[in-house]
Amino acid sequence: MKPPVRFIHFNHLPHCCAWVDKTFPDYFGMNFAHARRITWSMDGGRHIELSGPVAWWTWPGPRFTYGNARAPGWDHSYATFRGRWATDLLELPELFPRDQPWQLIRDGARFAERMRAMLAALADHDGLAAWSGLLEALVLLRDERGERQSGNRREDRLGRLVREIRKAPGRDWREADCAGELALSPAHFRRLFREAAGHPFRRYVLRSRMLDAARRLRSGGGSIKEIAEACRAGDVYQFSRQFRAVLGQPPATYRDQSRLQGS
Repeated sequence: MKPPVRFIHFNHLPHCCAWVDKTFPDYFGMNFAHARRITWSMDGGRHIELSGPVAWWTWPGPRFTYGNARAPGWDHSYATFRGRWATDLLELPELFPRDQPWQLIRDGARFAERMRAMLAALADHDGLAAWSGLLEALVLLRDERGERQSGNRREDRLGRLVREIRKAPGRDWREADCAGELALSPAHFRRLFREAAGHPFRRYVLRSRMLDAARRLRSGGGSIKEIAEACRAGDVYQFSRQFRAVLGQPPATYRDQSRLQGS
């Protein structure tokens, strides 16, 4: 069985000091900088500074510019190839995205191992194993993109949750329910929420309720008992204890001082 692509060039240059500025005539390329920095652009567009580990693709048509000519250069691995399968890659943006043909890599060691295996297969003239390695590298990059997008969506939803609690602290906020809505385990939710809000979930809800109570006390929005009920604090004694823990003084004292300052 022959591989569906024919490999042309390949190499690993641990200290590549070069500046590439060309249009690739009829072949594709998989490039990987495991370490250090390069400058990258396409078709005369804005130059982007990229730090390894980072991968990028080249294909016939656009003009690609990338590299770093200053010592110690960058750790560069690459393989170029042509064939019908390679051309079909252009129709598979999930594997070969052309709108952003470079990708920062989280697991650089894992991807570097994929590249080493592919280059070793090419050195042994095993084109089928090399093609399999190339496909594995593309799938690994696809999976990392999916994980990053999923993580970004989760961060956005966590940010909205933090804002919603601050905006409506009197709602019946329950940690288990919020974790379930975000499809997170309780332990994972607690860690991510604390990173997003700066406080553990229950403390953040309590703090938001007491800050809302302080606003109500300053504006004269009801009696202390009514404010305690609005803030789901239970009885007045418990509300006073919680308010003092957050604001440093009992609610009645806080209200009186606010009135004096206002007058």
